[in-house]
Amino acid sequence: MTAQTSAMALAFAIVVASCASPHGIAPRSSASALLPVPAKRSFVVVRPTDGELGYSGTLTDEGLDALHRAYDDRVHRLLIRSGGGEIGVGTEFGEWVRDRDLDVVVVDYCLSSCANYVFTAGRKKTILPGAIVAWHGNSRQRSFEDQPSRDALTEIYAADVREREDALFARVRVSECICRIGEERGAPGFFTMSPADMARFGVTDVSGGPMHAGDAPPAMREALRLSFLTFAADDDVRRACP
Repeated sequence: MTAQTSAMALAFAIVVASCASPHGIAPRSSASALLPVPAKRSFVVVRPTDGELGYSGTLTDEGLDALHRAYDDRVHRLLIRSGGGEIGVGTEFGEWVRDRDLDVVVVDYCLSSCANYVFTAGRKKTILPGAIVAWHGNSRQRSFEDQPSRDALTEIYAADVREREDALFARVRVSECICRIGEERGAPGFFTMSPADMARFGVTDVSGGPMHAGDAPPAMREALRLSFLTFAADDDVRRACP
């Protein structure tokens, strides 16, 4: 499902085709249209079908503007491959997805702010074979809170992003604890979990994804220092984060 094509030099494209899937899951041709990000660009936006938009790259203000321009009311699904971005921009992406009631399909990976805000905001969420959704914290994680020398501007920024996070998570009915439960449990890097455990935090309507640690691609596990979290049946995970 990875998009290894000869179009590495493509800077920006909106590709229109007619290959929509009747089953609600992105067809191979759609996922293949989500191009690698070329040099000197931070994102690529594509239009693999009338009903889909694809976003590959860092979550940026410019990228969100590009999605705005490419969107029309025929679009009902966002294909995404992203390592994340700044928290405030990430919450804007999440609001954009929720405002349009879009399904989200993860191609290859959706990490950090992508997992926090874009994936959780999707109506239906699909993780394609070989893809991964992984978290590693948010503005409420202890390592952020415990920074010894935070100036006034940092405090203002932190308060602002927390307010935006709280508003988005309240809207999508997801516990923000999912973003930082790995740190609370000692995960050394990124972490993921099964769709059943995602649902404990309010992240529902998820299909695909790894069911256990061995399902994640080995290269991804090593690069991200990836932990696979599991929870006992009686764990009250929504209260697991102080």
